[in-house]
Amino acid sequence: MSRIFYYRTDSLTEDKLSTLSEAFSDYLLMLLVPEKISMGAELIFEEITQNIVSHGYILGGFFSFRCTFNGEVIEMEFRDRGRVFNPLKDAPVPDTGSPAEERDIGGLGVHLVKEFSDDMIYTRDGVENVLMLNKKVNG
Repeated sequence: MSRIFYYRTDSLTEDKLSTLSEAFSDYLLMLLVPEKISMGAELIFEEITQNIVSHGYILGGFFSFRCTFNGEVIEMEFRDRGRVFNPLKDAPVPDTGSPAEERDIGGLGVHLVKEFSDDMIYTRDGVENVLMLNKKVNG
């Protein structure tokens, strides 16, 4: 049986991220998701929501997040009405081979999300960016 975490707001802003992140962390803890997997899921959540707030909106906007966990796979769906952004194609490729102080800014968060995800799909649904990610417990 899957357990669902769902959040929706008409105005996702920076000040809501901390509370939302804590609620998601509590959800994973309640379901006894293994620590290594929950840490990866939390990183994914924080990177995606921070990118939406920082780059998708000027003053906040619609956002929904749905997560299910069936004991084997965490499935996450992020929806926003910010500017069109496909992280699979539009994110800059980070220079992970150079020292941090010599790298251009940008792309590292999306790179980490790709590394921690087992599957990642972006679609555009009308005016919404839709990003779906899976993280397998034994993957």
